[in-house]
Amino acid sequence: MQERNYDQMHIRLAKSLKQRVEQAAEREERSLNSWVVLAIKEKLKRDKTQQNTD
Repeated sequence: MQERNYDQMHIRLAKSLKQRVEQAAEREERSLNSWVVLAIKEKLKRDKTQQNTD
């Protein structure tokens, strides 16, 4: 059996935040999962850049 290169994570969001995320994903024609993964990657990249300037 082939090993998967991903894990699952369950998160809790306020209903209003979940609605905003769903709307943003829809506007960008992305799946909810794809939008959240991209948002996390972008945040991590910004944090890394900020750490390098400190």
